This record gives sequence, structure tokens and C-alpha cells, in this order.
Amino acid sequence: MGALAAILLCFSLPAKAADLEVQAGEPAAVVWTVPANPVCGEPFGVKLEVRDRFGNVVTDMDRRSIEMDISVSGRGEIWPKSVLPRSFVRGVAELQMIYKVAERIELVARSTSGAVGRIEARSAPFVVAPGKLSEIRVTQPATARAGVPFRLTIMALDAFGNIIKEFNKQTEGVILSSDGFGRLTPTRVMPAQFGDGVADAAVTYTGTGEVEVRARDPKTGVVGKAPSKLSVASGAPHRFQITAPPAVPVDEPFDVAITALDEFGNVVMDYDAIGTVVYLSADGTASPSPSELPAKLFVKGVAFVRLTYPKTEQILLAASEPGTRRSGVSGTVDIQPGRPRRLELSAPGEADAGAPFAVKIRAVDSKGNPSKSPEGTILLTVQGTVRTTPIEIAPHSFVKAIIERKVSYNVAEDIRITAQDAGGLLRSEPIQVRVRPGMPADVEITTASVATAGSGIPVALTVIDAYRNPVAEFGQGSVLVQVDGPQAPAATEIPAASFAYGKSSATLPYYRTGTVRVIAELPSGRGKRALSGPIEVMPAALHHFDVTTPAAARAGAPYRIAVTARDAYGNTVTDYHRSGSGILIQSSGIGEVQPAQVAPAAFKDGVAQVELRSFVAERILLTASERFGTAAGQSGHLKVNAGPLSQFLVSVAPKVRAGEPFPVRIEAQDMYYNLIREFDEPGKILLASTGQNRISPDVIHAGNFSEGIAIVSVTLASSGKTEITASTEDRRGSGRSNTVEVLPGSAATFRVDVLDQVIAGEPFRVRVTALDAYGNPVEDARSIGQPVQIDIGGAGARPTALTPSSFTPQMFTRGVSEGYLVYPEAGRITIQVKGAPAPALREPPVSDWRPRAEGLFFKAAPDRTDVYVVASGPIDYRASQPTQFGSGLSALVISLPQTGLLRVYDYDALDLPGLRAAKLAGDGGEATRLVLKIDAAYAYSILSRANLLHITLRPGAGAPTPTLTQPTPVERQRPAAAAAPSMADVQALVDKGEYRAAKTAIEQFIAEHPGHPEATSLRARLEKVLRVLGE
Repeated sequence: MGALAAILLCFSLPAKAADLEVQAGEPAAVVWTVPANPVCGEPFGVKLEVRDRFGNVVTDMDRRSIEMDISVSGRGEIWPKSVLPRSFVRGVAELQMIYKVAERIELVARSTSGAVGRIEARSAPFVVAPGKLSEIRVTQPATARAGVPFRLTIMALDAFGNIIKEFNKQTEGVILSSDGFGRLTPTRVMPAQFGDGVADAAVTYTGTGEVEVRARDPKTGVVGKAPSKLSVASGAPHRFQITAPPAVPVDEPFDVAITALDEFGNVVMDYDAIGTVVYLSADGTASPSPSELPAKLFVKGVAFVRLTYPKTEQILLAASEPGTRRSGVSGTVDIQPGRPRRLELSAPGEADAGAPFAVKIRAVDSKGNPSKSPEGTILLTVQGTVRTTPIEIAPHSFVKAIIERKVSYNVAEDIRITAQDAGGLLRSEPIQVRVRPGMPADVEITTASVATAGSGIPVALTVIDAYRNPVAEFGQGSVLVQVDGPQAPAATEIPAASFAYGKSSATLPYYRTGTVRVIAELPSGRGKRALSGPIEVMPAALHHFDVTTPAAARAGAPYRIAVTARDAYGNTVTDYHRSGSGILIQSSGIGEVQPAQVAPAAFKDGVAQVELRSFVAERILLTASERFGTAAGQSGHLKVNAGPLSQFLVSVAPKVRAGEPFPVRIEAQDMYYNLIREFDEPGKILLASTGQNRISPDVIHAGNFSEGIAIVSVTLASSGKTEITASTEDRRGSGRSNTVEVLPGSAATFRVDVLDQVIAGEPFRVRVTALDAYGNPVEDARSIGQPVQIDIGGAGARPTALTPSSFTPQMFTRGVSEGYLVYPEAGRITIQVKGAPAPALREPPVSDWRPRAEGLFFKAAPDRTDVYVVASGPIDYRASQPTQFGSGLSALVISLPQTGLLRVYDYDALDLPGLRAAKLAGDGGEATRLVLKIDAAYAYSILSRANLLHITLRPGAGAPTPTLTQPTPVERQRPAAAAAPSMADVQALVDKGEYRAAKTAIEQFIAEHPGHPEATSLRARLEKVLRVLGE
């Protein structure tokens, strides 16, 4: 406080203050700074601060002569042990210290000289940890027994002998080993076994003798061992080991060594002291002698004994201790025999042919014991129906007077086997062996060399083994037999039960021709597949023809078809040129084919290439049938197209009016009158009319044609009779129409001629001529129409004064009317005539009347009507007598069995020459009915050709000639919205199982087509099905 007051006093002076340095007082205390975790033997840093009694650091310690000693509270020594003044820097000394004992310590600093008073200071306590592993110390007992655990202590130490208490955190385990031949268990001491750096482990060792036990840390490589070796004695007796010679003479002494061993194979050296008695035995037919050994005979665990054995056989010697499970077995001891006196044979009673079987030859002495091997060659003989060469067996081949030789015999029979030496001194009794057939290995197939398709191929089968012995019984399963040829049927199974003494037979179906073989295969694929010799399969009798045509042909042009003679199985009848009678070729269409006959010689290997011509453009089927047989065949559809343009068919109404448009129908035809539907000729087609009549237009083109037909609207300028012609520019195709009567047109003007002198009040004769627009007289009074008005014109004229004032049309003859008029007044007058236009002629339009592919069609001409029925197959028919009606009509009913027509045609308002109505109803069943309602005055004729039925109606005797000159389309059109389902629609619903929907559809169909037989039948079937289904 005195020093502090002095300072305050100094700063309180009013004079100018000087700079002062205040020094610390005398050292009075030491302050330690120590590390947290120092390690034994490794330097660690500490700090010492010397302070005065006010806590100020004494910064001039290096100039003071104060020394300090350093000590420690623990068991070890600290270095350095003192601190000199020069170690201080500004009052702080930093020291590197070393301590070698792992423990909790405090550092103590004491002044020894130069200090004012004694200075002593202790640091805070801290722990010095052990160093790195440097030593593993092993402690063990002096002795142990094999297999008995002993205690092993393992201690982990650093370089200064400190126990590393946390060694369990530093190691991965300590590995144990030894320098002995035994096995040490366990081989590793786990980290968890170390508590405070020390582990106690129970260890066993399987060997004996002096053993050094080692412990090694794999992480650091530090190895430790006990200071002395461990002496390990054997364990308790566990088994015996018997050592005997491999071969000894019968009844002669031989030495045997018996060793007592513990569980680990160590010799029990003191067995003479701990053992009792050992019994000896053998696994043969006799017992060794002696058979009992006392324990006292064992010397250092081993007993030697001399034995004899009375039988010649291979034995195993056994040693056992009564009352325990201790035992032991020797190796095989061969008690060798004496001289041979005879041979003994043994073999199985049965063997398979060709399969080796063992024959054992045994040389025995006079007592039947195995003897020594024979000294000479032994001959083994097999006797049967087949001579065999004896098998020579050399003496050295015998092993212990026994030899086994494999023998085989290929014939299934009983055989005898004997053996003797070459000199005949050693013989055997014969033995008998039954040789059976071997396993089935093959099948013998016997067949004919020629067969006929469809008639089957007879085969005889024999199941044999590999040596061709018939196999009488071969177990379960079946032999698979099949023809090896194209499109062969599935294999035929012949069960094993069907074979008698290995033989069976079968007839295999085959329907193709050519060279084939028969394959036979044993059950489950045993053995190889057997193959017969070649078999030539010939075609069966002629059954039908295959007709192959091109897709299309041209009318009149040759085309080639192929007709193939086939049997019932589709094979080509290659010898038809010798066996056949020729064929007829027919077309399903209305046209014929040429040639219609083909001779058998045209067939080459069963196929005839025929060049045909067809002349009608249509879709046809060709049928080939044998001339004097029933075989036939039909081709697919062949489309015969029209040929090149040859002519035009020009059709026009018989009467037209001059100056009024009327239709002209022009058909493009080939030379066979076929319509050319694909008409597309380039250039112009010229139209003209005969005479001086002018036609307009006079030129058309291919674009005017549709489906080969052009309907052109034309006009003619002059009245009279004419014909219309159409031709190409190069005249390759031309045609002329029927004669057309061109009537004058409607009256357009009138010409008045006064024939008498006109006197007022007196009649005078006039001629009125009706002219059309071209000045032609209107000859038809009907063309004048209304009465012709006659008026008076001129100045002062009175029109109503003319009598009469009109001419009726009936007064006109060939367009001219003559009559008398009266006019009462004199003067200059003009007579004027006016008339109304006539109505236009009503003529039916021109339509296409060519038959289509299938159905009911009509064609009308002025004096006839043609009715066509075209079916998809041949047509037969039966016509009834016409039924007369009071109205002058009759009904003709024609039955068409099997026409194949599937549609209903109903035309109930026809206006054709002689024909008023027609109805065709058919379902492809037994009958289709065609009903025609015709004028009673018309006669009819019927022609049936292939699939065409042609009915022609002509006027009968005294019948009036019909006035209708133009054909009229007659097919009745029904509104699309009211169309009923077709039979095909109904059948599709039935096929899909939709029976209720099919029932509704068939009701709609019957409502549209009453009485349809197929529909009525189908409705009944559907009603039955729905009743069965409960609907």
C-alpha cells in the first residue's frame, strides 16, 4: 500500500510528471500450467509463472539467482528436476518434461536458493496415460494334459512396464500359437476379454511334450511368450492302434504291436499303470491266439505280442478294453493259403445276351480254403450251340488264388461253363447259365415293296436285341410305328401285350404317293429307330379332277388351264393316260368353251395342259368330268373379259319427234357381242343418220360411256324414217340402230292457202297446213293438240264475223285441213291461224338389260320377253301347267331344285310384253319356286344350260302384237330406311350365339318376305332354342 500511495502522490503533484516503470515485487508464488493428457515416456510441455504477492509476474527472474527444484507426487521420477533462472523469459519458464509411470500425479516446485522466503507450489492433478504397446506378457502353468483346459494370463504393457488398461479399445484381438504339433484352442483372445489391460483365457492343447505358447497382437506385431515352456502330458486312454503285417502264412506266428492312444492320437505313456486288460479278436471265421493281454505288458504305451491264425482269409484284428468304449482295428491281414487242389466256379444263374457277366475261378486247398494261385495256364470254356474259343488265363492273373473274368455269349440259350489247367490236374465242376435275350435294341420291319394310297401298308414287326435275338417280353409301353413320308398320319402305337414271342403286325394308313419307308421306335426311345426298305406307294383309283385356271381371260382368245387327275386323297393319278377315258369340259356360264373334250393322251404324269376359248364375257366356273365315269372337278372363278372393240349396238325408240331430244343407247361390243365394260377407245365416235336427216350432236367420246354403255340425248332435224349409226374414226367398230320413224314436231306455224274467189257473204274454200319448227308438215293430227283458231286481220275487219272461227284437230289429215269460210263484208282482209302446242311423246327410258352374275333378269323386245334365272350351280327344273285366271292371265310355276339362290326377287308390277309379275323365292334347299304371271295369249319355251334357265315368252296364235317397243327396268326398289335384315345377317347372329337378336331379325325378314321357306324354318329352330334356354 506504501508503494501505491507513493504513486498516487506522484500524480497529484502539480509539477510536470515524468515516465516511471513500476517493477514487480519479490517472488512470492509459482503458478503451474499442465497438459490434459500426457503419455508415458513422451515429452509434454508445462509452464511456470513466478509472481509477487500481488499477483504480478516477476519478469526479471532471469536476473535473479533463484533456483527451483521440481518433484512429483507419483511413483516415478520427473525430468528435468530443477529450473534455472535462465529458463525464465519475462517471468515464465516453458519446460518439456518426461514421466514414465502411468498414474495420476501433481507437480511440485520449491525454491532452493536466492529467494526471500521459501516458495512452494503444486500443480493441478493430471493423469499420465500409458504409452504404446511394447510388450505382451504371458503367464501359464508349468504342466497340462492334452485336451484339458489350462489358464493363460495375457498382460498388455508399454515400454516402461505400464499396463495398458484400455488395450481392449486398441487391439483387434491377440492371436495364440505354439511351436508344437498339437492344436491350440482358442486361437484368438478377443478384445472384450481384456479388462484393465489383462485377459484370462481357458486354453486347450491337443499335443504332448514341451510347448512354447505365444501371443501376438496383429495390429502392432508385438509378440509375447511365457518365460518357460509348458509341459503337456497325454490325455486319458481313448483308443488302440494295431500294427500288423499285411500278409502272413496260415497257422504261423506273426508279430503285432498294440499302442494305447488318447483322444488326440498321443501315446498314453503310463497305460501300464492306469490300464486293465486288452482283448484281441478277428472278423474272420476263427480267433487269434492269444486273445487277451494284461496292461502290464505295455511299455511306454506299446505292447508287442506274437499271434497265430488258423484260416486262410483276410481278416481285421481288433483290440478292446472291457467296460469301456476303447477299441482299435488293424489294417487288413491276408492269411495266405497253401497249394491248390481243385478249382471252384461261380457265376450268375442268368445273363443277358451279349452282356458281360462275371465268372469267378477260385483255387482251393483240400479243405476248401483258398490256396495259392495255380502255377499253370487255366482254360475257361463256354459250351453252347455256337463254338467258342477257350479263354486262357495266365497264373499271374490270379490274385490271392482268385480271378474274375468277364464272359459274354450272344445267343439266347442255356450254356455250360468249365475250367481246368492245361495239364488237366486242376478241374472244376461245370456250372450252367441261362442266357436271356438282351434289352430291346432294334425292330425288324418286313413290308411289301409296293402299296396303294389309302389301302394301308401292311408291316410285320419283330423286336430284337443287339444280337438279333427275338425279345419275347420287353416290359411296358408301346412300339411306335409310322410311315416316313410327306403328310404321314400320326404314329401308330402297338402295345407290348400285342407282341407274341417278340412278333406282331399292323397295317399303317397312308394317303400320299411316292417312295416311303416305315419307321419303328421302341418304347421311351430305347435303341435306335428302325427303318424298312423302300416302299413305292401308288395312287388309288381316280376320284376327281383339279382344275386350275388363270384369274382372267379374254373372250375368243386362247387361255390355258391345267386339269390334274386325283385320287380320293389328292394324289396325282400319274397313269391316267393309260387308265382314263378322257374328260368333258363345261362352263357354268351361258357361253360354251372350246374344245369341250380332252383325250387321255393329253395327260402327262396325270396333268393335262389344255388350251381353251370362251366367247361370252362373264364370270364362270369350269367343270371337268370323266366321259365314262363319275369323277369330276370344278375350277375357281374365271373372269372372261370382253375382247377388243368390234361393233356398236345402237338402240333407239321406234318413234321420235323431229327437233325434240330423245335418248340413244350405244353399247360397245366385241365380235362375240359381249359388252365391253372397260371401253376406253381413244378418238372420236361419229354419230350419223341415214338419208338427209341431220343429227346433233354428231360426235361423242369414250368418256360418254359408263360400264360400256353410252346413253346420249340427240335430236333429228327432219321427219321421216331413218337409222342412226355410230362408228369410230378408223371404222374398226360401227353399228346401226333399228329403223326410227321421225315424226314431225309439234305444230309451230300454220300456212293458209285460199283456193276460191272470196265474195262477201259466200263460202270460199281454204287449205290450212300445220308446219313444225323446221317447216315439216305436221301429219299427225294429234300433234296439233287444241282446235286451230282462225281470225281476220286488217283495217276495218271484224274478227268475229268469220264463220267458222276454228278447225278441230280431227279435220286435219297428214297435217292439212281443207274447209269453207264465210265473211259477210267486202274489203281487204288477212286470214290468221293460231294453234296450241301438242304434248310431248311419252317413251320409256333406255336401260341395261344384260344379265348379271346371279339372280332373276329380264329383256324385252317388241315381239318377245326373255326371262333369265342365273344360279351359282347347275340348274334342273320342273314346270307346271299354267293356271288360268278370269282376268286373261295365267300363272306358270317352275321348281328349281338345288339352284343355290339365296335371295328373294319379287316384281309385282311389270309392264313387259306378255309378262305382268314375277317372283323367285329360294333358300338353297330342296326346292326354289319361280312364279310368272303372264298373258294367257302368250306361249312360252324353256331352255336350261348349265347354270342358266332361259324362259322365252312369245305371242301365241291370234294373239295381238304388243305395242311396247322399249325395255323397261322392273326391279322394285325399296327405301333404304325400311330395309329388313338379310338371311346372312340373321345367320351371323346365330353363329355368334345371339339367339334373341337373331329371333328379332328373322321376324323383320319374314314381315318383308312372307312365306319365305328358309326364314320360316329358321324361326322355328330359334323358338325351340330359346325355349330350351329358358328365354
